[in-house]
Amino acid sequence: MKWKRLLTRDANVLLKYLVIEGIRKGPSFILPEWKGVHNQLWTWEKGETGIHYLYSELNEFSEIVKRKSLEDKGFAEQYKKLSKNICDDVVNNIKVISKKVESSLTNNEINELFKQFCKEYSRLGETIIMPLEEIQKSVLPKLADTQHLGILTSPDELSLEAKEELERLEIIEEIESKYKNLFLNDVEVVKEELKKLPEINNKIQEHVKKYCWIPLNFEKELWDIDFFLNLFRSYLKDSYDYRKRKEELEKGHKIREKEKRHLMNQLDGETKILINLLGATAFVRLYRANIFSLAFYEAFPLLKEIGKRVRLSLSVLKFYTPIEISEALIKNKKLVLETGKIRKDSFVILVLNNSYNQYEGEEAQKIIKKECSKEKVLDSNQVNGMCAYPGKIKGKVRIIFDAREIDNVEEGDVLVCKETNPDLVIVMGKCGAIVTDEGGITSHAAVVSREMQKPCVIGTNIATKVFKDGDLVEVDAEKGVVMKIR
Repeated sequence: MKWKRLLTRDANVLLKYLVIEGIRKGPSFILPEWKGVHNQLWTWEKGETGIHYLYSELNEFSEIVKRKSLEDKGFAEQYKKLSKNICDDVVNNIKVISKKVESSLTNNEINELFKQFCKEYSRLGETIIMPLEEIQKSVLPKLADTQHLGILTSPDELSLEAKEELERLEIIEEIESKYKNLFLNDVEVVKEELKKLPEINNKIQEHVKKYCWIPLNFEKELWDIDFFLNLFRSYLKDSYDYRKRKEELEKGHKIREKEKRHLMNQLDGETKILINLLGATAFVRLYRANIFSLAFYEAFPLLKEIGKRVRLSLSVLKFYTPIEISEALIKNKKLVLETGKIRKDSFVILVLNNSYNQYEGEEAQKIIKKECSKEKVLDSNQVNGMCAYPGKIKGKVRIIFDAREIDNVEEGDVLVCKETNPDLVIVMGKCGAIVTDEGGITSHAAVVSREMQKPCVIGTNIATKVFKDGDLVEVDAEKGVVMKIR
């Protein structure tokens, strides 16, 4: 079978099992003629999760969506609206479920709440429209410049990440004007002194509460108070020009909106419809990525209570499937600590014609070897990809996986990663350019780099394998080329 690898990321088994269930049903709320994805391959190998679909199903899905969009001009906007409503509804329902959790409940009662959570979370998978690469290819020749596609499909409003950054920059502005010397101290000293400063302390605490969950969908730790205090100290130590950054975010969005309207007026009717479709799917993808994290966060009271009962921490529990967790609750089946740990490095979920199978250890490795083709990496000093945002700079490579590594990044470094995610936005703001292995013109890296006006090359496939930390490279984003200088 010919699989297309769409994404490589860190993910846990529990949540992705639920997403798989949603994808199997498909977006019937807007596309009843599509009966879902019948074949999926999800691999966990050495800490990375690979997501694969059959080329044949992707192409069939693309044709159905294109036909529907051209028949119903309101399809894209309706998909965007209904998907957002589903995402918000899922979060609210999981909040309600978590409020019912009490230690006095029986295992059967806890399991009933768990089943309700599973049903809700899987609905997020139903909002997924597969990448529309064929539609994107058909649109590009109609544009005067291929870079215009990124502008035309950019969201009409600032992303959640951009909003978080703006609010964070407002806090750092106040810190610099009133409390700079205090925030240059160690975190423990700052926390103690903040107890005497309720005004700024409350602002920081509210910011933490509002955004702490952002990195969860990418197997990262919560952004706690220590994380933000270290970040603020990093800003102050590096004399970060936050005023310039705020201006870029606020004015840049307005400039892009004006340019978007101008470019849209130059297109024919069919191309406008397809552009709107690509824009709607880009918006939902980014919105849903954050909802994946928020919905998980809202389920913490339930999942931690289950963890207590089956004697596993949440960090291990989340590598078991819903069926296994339910059986541990109601049939007293033991969940082994080591099994949960091993699955991060060797596990496969394979769905063939809607038949579900799972493999681990050596069996999983055999499936991965048989079904997944490996990208060949030649001895090269150069990689090629697509331009997400133009610009040309030289800088040192920084291969970063977590926002907590921001102290390893200097202003103007080149961020090289498999793909960006909400957790890395903070690092992206400090870098001079962004280079990714994966992603298309409507990917997270592409959207955020345009918001930040940072040179960005996406879809290189092998940048993280060709370059090493500290390499000096030249990024010519307009040409989609990244070259090692030394």
